[in-house]
Amino acid sequence: MHLNACTIVSKNYICFARVLARSFARHQPGGRFFVLLVDRNDQHLDAEAEGFEIVEIEELTNVPRMPSFLFKYTLLECNTAVKPFFMEYLIERHGLDNLTYFDPDILITGSLDPLARLVEDHSVVLTPHLDHPIDDELYPGEQAILQSGSYNLGFVALRADDTALRLLRWWQGRLYDKCLVRIADGLFVDQKWMDLVPGMFGGWDPQDGELNRVYVLTHPGYNVAYWNLHGRRVTVGDDGDATVDGAPLVFFHFSGIQPESLAGVSKHQNRFQLADLGDAAHLYRRYAALVIEAGYHECRPWPYAFGRFTNGVAIPDAARSLYHGLGADRQDRFGDPFDADAGDPSFFAWIQGPEPGRDAPGDGPYLSRFLAHLHAERDDLRGGFPDLDGPGFANFSSWLMAAGRHELRLDDAFVEPVSRGGAPRVGLGRRIKNRLRRAYHSPLGQRAKSAAVGALGPARTEALKRRLRPRPQAPPKEPPQRGPDVRRPGVNLVGYLRAETGMGEAGRSLARAFESAGVPLSLHSLDLGVVARQDDATYGDAVSEFPYDINLFVVNADQVPPVLDHLGPEVWAGRYNIGLWLWELEDFPPHLHPSFEHLHEIWTPSSFCVDAIGGVAPIPVRRVPLPIVPRTPTSAPTGDVEWRRRLGLPEDAFLFLYIFNYLSYFERKNPLAAVRAFRDAFGDDPSKLLVLKTSQSDFAPDDHRRLLAEIDGAANVVLLEDYLSRDDLDGLMSTCDAYVSPHRSEGFGLTLAEAMAAGKPVLAAPWSGNADFFGINNGYPVRYSLVTLEQDAGPYPAGSRWADIDIGHLAECMAHVVSDGDGRRRLGRRARADIEAELGPEAVGRRLARRFDDIVRRQSRSLRPPLPPSAR
Repeated sequence: MHLNACTIVSKNYICFARVLARSFARHQPGGRFFVLLVDRNDQHLDAEAEGFEIVEIEELTNVPRMPSFLFKYTLLECNTAVKPFFMEYLIERHGLDNLTYFDPDILITGSLDPLARLVEDHSVVLTPHLDHPIDDELYPGEQAILQSGSYNLGFVALRADDTALRLLRWWQGRLYDKCLVRIADGLFVDQKWMDLVPGMFGGWDPQDGELNRVYVLTHPGYNVAYWNLHGRRVTVGDDGDATVDGAPLVFFHFSGIQPESLAGVSKHQNRFQLADLGDAAHLYRRYAALVIEAGYHECRPWPYAFGRFTNGVAIPDAARSLYHGLGADRQDRFGDPFDADAGDPSFFAWIQGPEPGRDAPGDGPYLSRFLAHLHAERDDLRGGFPDLDGPGFANFSSWLMAAGRHELRLDDAFVEPVSRGGAPRVGLGRRIKNRLRRAYHSPLGQRAKSAAVGALGPARTEALKRRLRPRPQAPPKEPPQRGPDVRRPGVNLVGYLRAETGMGEAGRSLARAFESAGVPLSLHSLDLGVVARQDDATYGDAVSEFPYDINLFVVNADQVPPVLDHLGPEVWAGRYNIGLWLWELEDFPPHLHPSFEHLHEIWTPSSFCVDAIGGVAPIPVRRVPLPIVPRTPTSAPTGDVEWRRRLGLPEDAFLFLYIFNYLSYFERKNPLAAVRAFRDAFGDDPSKLLVLKTSQSDFAPDDHRRLLAEIDGAANVVLLEDYLSRDDLDGLMSTCDAYVSPHRSEGFGLTLAEAMAAGKPVLAAPWSGNADFFGINNGYPVRYSLVTLEQDAGPYPAGSRWADIDIGHLAECMAHVVSDGDGRRRLGRRARADIEAELGPEAVGRRLARRFDDIVRRQSRSLRPPLPPSAR
């Protein structure tokens, strides 16, 4: 078996990857070698001439919310966080049966065939940092190794079996948000997590005993480095071959090497000087020469593509940690965090705004959110400037302007808030440089680049590029095409068809309605940026060949640009494109307006959304409700009592149900109101039960803690956090006695409609999307008042309005539902009948068929085949 291998670099480190790849090719000539650029090439590299396969990080389709991922991590954190995503991507895309990761600063010197045999027999191969005790007081000692991780993750070898893939996906889940250098919190990038792997993935079989799926390789010739040289003796023979403790050296890890200054061996240790290493010093000198020959001086100044905002301002690590700490919900409100002009406001504008409670006094100095975070994050700043009120603020400002901005390498933009009002200003030279940098990023600057080489010469052009640090603009989008000819009638439906989310169910329900109406249909399932579970197999892994001239993109407005980019213009250019969108507030935000481009009309399921989107849309917006299919469990058990037993719920309690997902934004879903009203109505009465079915709490840990505090151990409030199968979820709906939704706003209200279709009485505010189908004749409307958001909540900006449900009235309605058996059954029957008449698949299917006929009739400018029969 031949090994396949990979490494990860940013482009200024490509010289190290070249040396590693060449050494791998010499010792494993049949294997493939891949390099992930956590960067953009930006025409610095001739990929075809490199001798290995290059992947740019934005090509990885399995990393959710890519701009956020790239922004929230430092360069080190990002290069390590992406490792399991890259390895899974390579295994699945190329059908590899094995894959080994090497850090780029490794040199392979011996045969890898023994490692290949190990990979044939084991799912995972690791090497420990230490195999001998450390008895001195130098760095790193045993305690430092414990803090950074027992196994060195500069190397890991995988057999591409189920165990390895499970490991990669588990590792992805941990690294997506927790690949951090926070020793005090027990975190050290990707490496510390690997301490858990032998116990969690090693394997145990009751018949065969230990399966040894995880192999810890302690052979002295593997992964030799400064951390284990105290216990290993390197010898270099006259022929240049090296051995370690008499065994062949297989690969040496030159972690922390500085090729131009070898005396200190590695910047990460103080145990050795080069003169202490004996024959190992020859390896360091040989390797440094190889790296320099591979282009060290040329590529070292190449800029990191994700190191600056689009306005040219360098992104400090503290801005990344501030963004990371916001969590996904609050991050999403900013859109692309690199874009200094996007959003309302952009992330750049937001961190430059005054720290809450510290208003900017006109044109005077103020403490920005960024500077407040920087101060709070660093012990030395808190110690040096303990009080930022009064004189403390002036002292902090003076230090920043005189020395701090140079020490911290802060762009002048971040110092500007404290330098206003007569404080020292940025010099003329720096202002000119900043303006040149911004001009370089403009389209005109992009066109001028090619001319610059001829005018200045290659060397001076490279010097200018280093000073200006360009962030290339994306190529201009094609202008939208209006009114394409529909020659092939039918619908290509694109959506998250496997995702267990509201938008996923929207795509599936529309597919069912099109099928019931006989409209020609082709399905294409996306998994772009999906973090929710994708186990709904209703339409499997549908991949459309896009045979028709009408596209329906069942993705929200914010996802339209990445989805169109992902599919490519060959899918949407020249076709009639429809977007199905939802929005939960009265005003459709300006930062989403560019998503209208390339679309010819918008479908949205509620009158509320029609008003919100249609008020600003440059294209038609039409109400197309989502079809609701009565969901009944298809597997045993068949009765309510049996379902409660299966789900571990009391058999005879009156059960209120509320279903919500943390990814749909905690403040909007408002589960705290359900808990407060329920406890006000029933206290600790065990004959009444509130079940909150939720998921994805790891994306909103602070909100989850708030909910747990509100529940406060109440025995009659049950939190179901695990994913349920579709059947179990349907069983939960069928066994509840009433459905409560204290939401502040809904674009449609899918779970309310599903509960009504199941004949359940629903308690909710009759406002926003659900007002189309829910009211006093088929449910229990709860009083509410419209309130203005005082601060941003997820993507919903301050100044917007939504409903604040009356908790006291909700408690009264809950008590009434319990006591009025005849009334709740009557309203449940009416709810079921109304949903079937208004939102049933046949009713919506007829509506879809009419709209389909209208589009074909209006857009067909040539003879077309007759439409298939349908219930029009």
